[in-house]
Amino acid sequence: MKTLVISDTHFGHRNIIRYCNRPFHSLEEMNEILIHNWNSVVDPQDTVYHLGDFGFGDLSWLRGRLNGQIHLIEGNHDSPRTWNTFDFASRRRHQLLLVGGLRVLLIHMPIHQPAYASAAPAHCDYDVCLYGHVHDKQSGWISQGNRWYRNCGVEVQDYRPQPIAQVLEPRPLADQSVYQID
Repeated sequence: MKTLVISDTHFGHRNIIRYCNRPFHSLEEMNEILIHNWNSVVDPQDTVYHLGDFGFGDLSWLRGRLNGQIHLIEGNHDSPRTWNTFDFASRRRHQLLLVGGLRVLLIHMPIHQPAYASAAPAHCDYDVCLYGHVHDKQSGWISQGNRWYRNCGVEVQDYRPQPIAQVLEPRPLADQSVYQID
């Protein structure tokens, strides 16, 4: 059983192809390739943390098509229409995990940037923050003080979920167990 992360799939969002220069010719092609890529790395028993902007509008057409137990970290484009038409295992504004001894905060906004600092959860101590929202504008690690930040948007993750231990590299983890701590 694996734990994976991804952000900003924007299922059903036609304009995201143009906005983010995605390599797809149509909404249908984007949706089908994202589903194929997802299921090529996610098994039914896996856990996927989606870091927001899952999709646009009514997503009932997507039910049963994605492997894994999907936990939604709400993004600015996720709405009641989105989360009421898809079966998420959970829906939260953020999630704190313990991964290989690191406290890992999962959130949609890049809270290390001043424009998004107000989205940071109060009284939350973490070592690493995995986020989305910025699509292809940031890749790799960003450090501030003793904290590390990484974008998990689909554009920087080969349009597929990635195992959380792999995302946390090059920081090698002796213990790859994942525990929910809040």
